[in-house]
Amino acid sequence: TSDLSAKLETISMNTQIRAKKKNKRNPFH
Repeated sequence: TSDLSAKLETISMNTQIRAKKKNKRNPFH
């Protein structure tokens, strides 16, 4: 369903944002 894909898109975007924040704090990770 399109609703499910929309949720997956939001989740993937959130994970990318979290990864960027982690990289800023821990550049060697």
